[in-house]
Amino acid sequence: MPSSGEQSSMGNTDADNDRKEALALLSSTAPHDRLKAARTLRRVRNRADAPKLRAAIKKESVSWVKRALAAALTDCTTPNPNDTDIADTSLEISERLRHELYGKITQEITGILLHEIEPVFGLLRAAASEEISDRSKSPTWTYLEYLKKILLGIQSLRIAASTPNLEEFDLAQLIAEVAETEVPDDKATVSLVGHQPLICRNDASLLRLALANGLRNAVDALDGVRLPEGAHSIIVAWGQTDIDYWITVIDKGRGLELRSDAAFNTGNTTKKGHPGMGLSIARRAMDSLEGTANLEAKEDGTHFELRWLI
Repeated sequence: MPSSGEQSSMGNTDADNDRKEALALLSSTAPHDRLKAARTLRRVRNRADAPKLRAAIKKESVSWVKRALAAALTDCTTPNPNDTDIADTSLEISERLRHELYGKITQEITGILLHEIEPVFGLLRAAASEEISDRSKSPTWTYLEYLKKILLGIQSLRIAASTPNLEEFDLAQLIAEVAETEVPDDKATVSLVGHQPLICRNDASLLRLALANGLRNAVDALDGVRLPEGAHSIIVAWGQTDIDYWITVIDKGRGLELRSDAAFNTGNTTKKGHPGMGLSIARRAMDSLEGTANLEAKEDGTHFELRWLI
């Protein structure tokens, strides 16, 4: 039976072998190999690997692998509390770490805003409901309804910035439920295309929040657009690759009226009576899942795409 010292040596050897294999896989042509390498190097945490990780990040073309490599770089350059040479450690803040910090700040600020504003808004709305006899003709009530949308947006933004609660669920069922809830029959018809069932493990609530806001954006884009009878104005497709899951919402509406990157900024909207928070909330939710939300105009319509790692 090996002694504790021999066991420790054997453990170190295993870690060294894993590290060598991972460094070799960084140059693989297969994305799943490079993803495996990133995950291994996150576990091993050797600061000597930082230059190779930086070089790999510069060459990486797959966004999911790039995020994993950035996370590995952060982990291997962040000092361990047990290190004695912390002063010599070069600290780097990766995209993943920035997202985590932004999420914590967002939760704190939105929590303070809601705590201070919601009670006052409740009193104001109650007083207005008693004093205004005809709400349909009241500018005051219109502004109150708009303020209500903003507060609901802040609540959703706070949820979107939360730490994921991992659970196993059927992605196909979640999509069907969100589509039924968010797309009224009198507004649009939806076609669902994807593998059923598709079991994945992540935070279903955050994913539901991101998809719901994407679908609402698609419904809004169809306002005033005439389509051929029987045409599916919204298509929701989903699937899985060897490294990630994806959902794409395609709408046949007016098309992008803002640059795709600008559309995700809070407050940016071309729709009257909208505070412009929906897509920002969707992206924040996907950031919390270490995924992405993107919007792109294509020949068959506007594509709203969600992707996250397996």
